[in-house]
Amino acid sequence: SYFLDSKWYNFLNKVYYKPEIFMLTNNNMPKLSLIIFTGGNTSTYYSKKKENYLREKLDKKIFLKAIKRKINCIGICWGAQSIAQIYKCKFLNSKKHVGKHHINLINKNFNKIFKKKYLVNSFHNQVIASIKYPLKKIFLSTDGNIEMYKHQSKKIYGIMWHPERNKKISILDKKIFSKILCN
Repeated sequence: SYFLDSKWYNFLNKVYYKPEIFMLTNNNMPKLSLIIFTGGNTSTYYSKKKENYLREKLDKKIFLKAIKRKINCIGICWGAQSIAQIYKCKFLNSKKHVGKHHINLINKNFNKIFKKKYLVNSFHNQVIASIKYPLKKIFLSTDGNIEMYKHQSKKIYGIMWHPERNKKISILDKKIFSKILCN
């Protein structure tokens, strides 16, 4: 069974006016403007647990349907890894990504939107070490791992931090969810 952390309800209600939130399955996909692939679980790249395999399989089906229907998508932490795995990106284990750390803007196309440096939270032991076309890096951690990426031609993004876990919505997260994803 799947559930949605109540922190997502709080976060989305602060960012959007009366958001409608759905738990998607393979069979139900109403008309949507954004799909969020949330955090949790461990990639089957590192853990062969049945629950991880089932979630990855479901997320991949939903993601491929979203692409066909041109629905904006964002992966959060595990969700970002899940999307990156579809594009055959490289992952590594890391003990340095639990807690707060800085990320640095490296994609000059976003200079007018973002500052050069932000402090974000992290709750993962796997990192995205490198990505492949059609994904492009936006932010890197100080140790050189990918913290935010985007699809070159679609509104598909991945971030490795958890905006829903902050007590107050950060300027960075507000820009991502209100200016980039729903623009």
